[in-house]
Amino acid sequence: MKIKSILVITAGILIAGYPIIQHTYTYYRQQALLREWEGQVKAQNNIIWNDTDDASEEAVESFLVLDNIFSQASGDEEEAPSELPQEKLNSVKKPQITTLGILDIEKINVHLPILDGSTPDKLKVGAGKLNGTSDIGEIGNTAISAHRSHKYGLNFNRLDEVELGDPITITTQQDVFTYEVFNIQIVEPDDISVLNKSQTDSILTLITCHPLYTASHRLIVQARLLEKVSLS
Repeated sequence: MKIKSILVITAGILIAGYPIIQHTYTYYRQQALLREWEGQVKAQNNIIWNDTDDASEEAVESFLVLDNIFSQASGDEEEAPSELPQEKLNSVKKPQITTLGILDIEKINVHLPILDGSTPDKLKVGAGKLNGTSDIGEIGNTAISAHRSHKYGLNFNRLDEVELGDPITITTQQDVFTYEVFNIQIVEPDDISVLNKSQTDSILTLITCHPLYTASHRLIVQARLLEKVSLS
């Protein structure tokens, strides 16, 4: 009877502690990606939209899949993870993830790795560039999505505080791109017009769920490339 009670108590502790373990793992995976990318770097006005050149089929599919990803995540309560010892961080088996650069929005304290793709596992640890959208800095439309964490200040939680004219910076291993916000809107989850390409400008489209807990719509923040500075 005593052994059975111990087992029940142990099981309860493990179940209760799972969310903390999960969010802690997510946090230090994100930090590991940022450090890994930064180490690699150290080692080495009017927009004309093209209505006939719509987003690629791959980009549309990536966008529509976000509905399931955001909906599944909207009910998860996220807590701020604690720091883990560096030795534990180094011992974690890392999935194959390609970091394209770092997204910075100083106004809302965003500093996130931009990962190649927007699958659920990638959106757990950073922002994801939608497959089929333009490469960073190219003429067209680069779409990047991220979760709107329930914990204040994490991921795109504060994206609704961004205003017209605010700067957004993306740093790759070769260049620093500075964008200026020109459009903010709330759209339906199937409104693929936000992926339309520009004929003349390099557009950055940030995508997250809205409102925070129900994810019934999408918050869209679009910015225009103002400056590109080479790091070489």
